[in-house]
Amino acid sequence: MGRLNSLSERKKRHLELYAGLWVIMYLVVTCGIYPGKMRYPVQLGMVPVVFSLIGLKLMHMDEAEEDTCDIKSAAKGLLLPYLWFSLAGLVIYSAAVMLDLEGYTAGGLLENVENALTLYGNNGLWILPAAFLTIAVRSFVKKNGMPFKVRGTIVTIMFAAFCGILYFTGYNNGRIFDVGSAGAAGVFIRIATVVWRGMMGAFFCFIGELLYGMFDRIRKKKLLYVILAFLLIAAGTALAIYTGEMSWEDFSFGKPLITVPAAIAVTTALYILSVWVDTIPPVDFVGRHAIIIYICAYEFGAVWLAYNAYVFVLSKLANRFAASCVHALVLVAVIFVLVLIFRRKELSFLFGYRTFEKPMVEEDYDTYD
Repeated sequence: MGRLNSLSERKKRHLELYAGLWVIMYLVVTCGIYPGKMRYPVQLGMVPVVFSLIGLKLMHMDEAEEDTCDIKSAAKGLLLPYLWFSLAGLVIYSAAVMLDLEGYTAGGLLENVENALTLYGNNGLWILPAAFLTIAVRSFVKKNGMPFKVRGTIVTIMFAAFCGILYFTGYNNGRIFDVGSAGAAGVFIRIATVVWRGMMGAFFCFIGELLYGMFDRIRKKKLLYVILAFLLIAAGTALAIYTGEMSWEDFSFGKPLITVPAAIAVTTALYILSVWVDTIPPVDFVGRHAIIIYICAYEFGAVWLAYNAYVFVLSKLANRFAASCVHALVLVAVIFVLVLIFRRKELSFLFGYRTFEKPMVEEDYDTYD
């Protein structure tokens, strides 16, 4: 494979690698390939990584002097997929209700409609409105000429206040959505949760912007930073296991003073490792299609199909790990087919694009090294 002759293009491919690592983390949790409590550190980093990735991408766009990702373009790239796939999910759920399938009810359909309209989201779609709010906050603050350090300080204080409110009011001890799951109170709780997710996203977006400046240092002192990365992963893993199960979706964690630093440690470690290992074509491919993979795994039955295969194999295999591996292979195969379908030009409008672009690759990049 050709090598990149532009530092800017190389950083762009690096961001795709980082996105690929995030998708792999998500699939690892979905497939259940982990021993015991090792699920916790993976969950710990999944959401912070995706929002820090936004910060990395925006900083890259600023450095490369590309068109800034404003609110309008963010709406096209994030809210349009959210609306299209929410509609598809509601159609599928409606069909299941009419067919009187077990577990699908009219009440559940109404709840899903409320989730979609309030941008609370069904299944994993909640990340898209939260990401849009993250970009909107950054764009608004930047247009007002606020210095980077001041903006970061304000976002950090607001995030800390938010975590304090959740912790001392007890919302973090249960799913926020369950506090007001019916009527007007439920609608307000949903909207408030969406705003809080955006605030969380803005904080980790700022973390990503800070990490972007580390690229050159990591490239120059690989071994030192790799050792640091493994130490951070070890610390984050230990803290995650100590903290126990968590849900960033609803900020359901009981020890925010431990969870948040551990999440930052895992996020930083993954960034360092993704710079160090440079570009890996298969992971790079996954990163370029991260949104498609993430959405399809939820809304178009990839997880459901793979789960059924997993159950079938599990009935034949006594080895849990072997069953999980087969489950993973089926899931990857299904998602790969869906990627080939949804990356077609005719369907690019679903993701707010005119067309999908191939990465720019040059024959050499000796000018960098």
